[in-house]
Amino acid sequence: MKNILISTEESMILSQLYEDKESVSVADILSLLEYQQTVIDELEEENKNLKQDIEENYRPIPLAEQYGISDRDFI
Repeated sequence: MKNILISTEESMILSQLYEDKESVSVADILSLLEYQQTVIDELEEENKNLKQDIEENYRPIPLAEQYGISDRDFI
């Protein structure tokens, strides 16, 4: 597949990703796709971990506690 070249003018995304090239090989495109999938997988894992952290550690904080006051302050 390294011998198959695609003109970057054929696609807007290819022209943006490969600004300095007139053509790009299918192997280069596949390599980029594999890298992007790795990034997506890492972001999905990070998102999953953040959601789990929120579920485990979140508790609503009452307004009185946020402002540092209590009902005793008004009695």
